[in-house]
Amino acid sequence: MWDGYFDSIMNKLEPLNGKWTSLAYYYNLDEGWYGESPWKIPDNQEALKQLESIDETSLDKVPKEILVKLIELIRKLR
Repeated sequence: MWDGYFDSIMNKLEPLNGKWTSLAYYYNLDEGWYGESPWKIPDNQEALKQLESIDETSLDKVPKEILVKLIELIRKLR
């Protein structure tokens, strides 16, 4: 997956009460996945909620398809 598609998805997330949380926190602070491989999502349920909150219609075709696949993947990890 091209990171530009992932950026498109992550840019749709908003801070919660003025603060980044969960997956958006690590993404916006460049923590975790840039320094470690493989990187594990600390809280799959919160990450899933964040991704599910994104309005798919606000994304172009490919990022939308990737978002759907990411949601499916995290649901399987529960």
